[in-house]
Amino acid sequence: MTTSRACMRETPQLGAFGDSFVLERDRLQMTELAKRILIVRPDEIGTEAAREYDQAGWDVVLLPDLASARPRCESPYDLALVAARLPDGEGLELVARLAGVPTWLWAEGEDSLRLLAAGAAGLIEEGLPQLEPQNTPAPAKEDVSDLVLGGQSPAIERLREQIRKLARRREPVLVMGETGVGKERVVRSLHATSSRANGPFVVVSAGALPGELIEAELFGHEEGAFTDAKERRIGRIEEADGGTLFLDGINDLDLRHQASLLRVLERGEVRPIGGRQKQVDVRMIASSREDLEQAVAAGRFRADLYHRIAVHLLYIPPLRERMEDLPLVLATMAPELAQDKGLIDLLSGERWPGNFRQLRNFLQRLELLQEPDEKIVDLAARELAHRRRERSANRDWLKLPLEELVRMRLESAMPVDRPLPDGIYEAVLAEVERALFGLVMERVGGKQIRAAKHLGINRNTLRKKLNSLGLL
Repeated sequence: MTTSRACMRETPQLGAFGDSFVLERDRLQMTELAKRILIVRPDEIGTEAAREYDQAGWDVVLLPDLASARPRCESPYDLALVAARLPDGEGLELVARLAGVPTWLWAEGEDSLRLLAAGAAGLIEEGLPQLEPQNTPAPAKEDVSDLVLGGQSPAIERLREQIRKLARRREPVLVMGETGVGKERVVRSLHATSSRANGPFVVVSAGALPGELIEAELFGHEEGAFTDAKERRIGRIEEADGGTLFLDGINDLDLRHQASLLRVLERGEVRPIGGRQKQVDVRMIASSREDLEQAVAAGRFRADLYHRIAVHLLYIPPLRERMEDLPLVLATMAPELAQDKGLIDLLSGERWPGNFRQLRNFLQRLELLQEPDEKIVDLAARELAHRRRERSANRDWLKLPLEELVRMRLESAMPVDRPLPDGIYEAVLAEVERALFGLVMERVGGKQIRAAKHLGINRNTLRKKLNSLGLL
């Protein structure tokens, strides 16, 4: 069995390729830790790969070309599959952009040695790799209930209480939370503690399926309903009859499919393509990758469907809102690091926009990079500083909140691998005031009375500030 080197410390040596190797057809192993995958390929092979990974439980992002993939490379992934040839360039560009993510390439006639030398984790020789489940059980340190729902922080206690209350209800639920917070795991817990626990639990990732396949996937089809419908297929909604359907990424449905979903919620009816209406008893739980109220206002999402699906709102807090639970999270992910207070303090200072998934990937990277005599906290500090510098260079500054802009500026001026300077508060405050006062004075044409009014201070205070800041 061949596994990605992201999941192993040592990789088998295969011929001239050194510690890179070829991923043969039917030989890609899925691990418990690899849960989010980026697939960049515009044809049916890419679509079929997305379907296979989605059905195997992965969170799939499927994109057709470099233009659509570039802005998504900052998101956390566990694995990437990329076509070496894309409509608008070479897939090797994404190998560089996805630094730290094992990126496999469909070589398709390209020079294999060149692709491997450029950093590809491996090559897919032909066709679609077939997923295989692990033969060994998941280790105890990956216990999902401890990781996602464990802890004593106020945020996680509120979440547990919400789950207890919603488990007694039958109405739909809209789950809100950032990427990597464990939405599916929370929904599974909600299903497992409800009266539907003995019924099926079905997960559909709408964003992983092209628009033309969503209807057949959700509602099913009869034999001969369309050209490729060689046999009858039960839709995922019907599969969930008597249980729970978790529709991840409901915002990815177009308006036509939203109307069909509304009929399910209002009447409990599904109509397979080419078939007759059927009654189903399904509790619908959905999540969205965007603010649905804003999508309604923009005309991208039906208001009636929003009000039907958002009967109850379940908010899953990001990791940064429950940092009190970080020692428990570390004990679950990496028990050997859980007692390192210096590391815990360092990790607590980060925002972790990718949440559990990003933190797990980071810890795995530390494990791979750590030298025998190196302190893990020193390595972590260097890696975090490097990531901040890369993030600062690549972000669109005009779209960032002021607090984040200030933080990024301070992080670049005060790297974690250097001692903190003295007098930080006064120096930083002076910089902020100089920018603010200077801008306001420009906007009012240098008139101090108007500037003082807009700033909310009296004129004498303004004059003293302008003098001290060298603006007079």
